[in-house]
Amino acid sequence: MERISFFHAALQFHERATFTPQEMQDHILLFIRRTDSELTELNDTRRPGRPPSTREDILKRKQDAEVKEYRSGFWIPDLQDAENVGILKEWNGDWAALAQLKYVRVAEDGGVKASSFPPTGLS
Repeated sequence: MERISFFHAALQFHERATFTPQEMQDHILLFIRRTDSELTELNDTRRPGRPPSTREDILKRKQDAEVKEYRSGFWIPDLQDAENVGILKEWNGDWAALAQLKYVRVAEDGGVKASSFPPTGLS
């Protein structure tokens, strides 16, 4: 839900009906880096020689997993389809409504492949 909510919120600032693969990659990177400032702050406030806090460790592991997923194909709503973008813009936050959307996996190398909902390791 966090991922879909992020893309839903990002679309509220765009009048465009579709996005290119490069633009989708740009939004994916924004999503992956959404906790960079918190990670920096946690690291900067940690006393020298102390291990990372639990929060810092959790955020770092989550970000590392998202970077790994992005290398092979990051699962997002299909923003190349104008109808799909319209549905996502109007999404009310309901889990059941997510089944109406089309999804893709966007890889770091620019490849875009169709996917399914809910996401699985194979889709």
